[in-house]
Amino acid sequence: MGVPLFRVSSITPNKGSRVGGSRITISGQGFSTNQFGYDDPSLGNKVTFYHKDEEHPAVQCVVQTYYTSSTRIVCDLAKPDVYWGDWLEYRIRISVDGTWMDSTGTNIYCGG
Repeated sequence: MGVPLFRVSSITPNKGSRVGGSRITISGQGFSTNQFGYDDPSLGNKVTFYHKDEEHPAVQCVVQTYYTSSTRIVCDLAKPDVYWGDWLEYRIRISVDGTWMDSTGTNIYCGG
């Protein structure tokens, strides 16, 4: 399996509401331009936030196709199933056409 051809250069904002609803912009390159994988649900961009220690359930970020391109993913953070707590760090997991890229120490989203 080769190295993914996409990368993240920035994520804004780096803080947001603990109850969901924050609009997130992920800038980079190599993101999918086709969000409509009717025959293959793995196609397109998918964004998930998860607790750095995976103590809390993951939260989906709903991709806004109108604003998304090969260099930008825009998504709205869904409401978490449980209270995230104060000042917890969450990491971002991104899938582009079925290939997952986990965040590194520089791609941290603070939920407080």
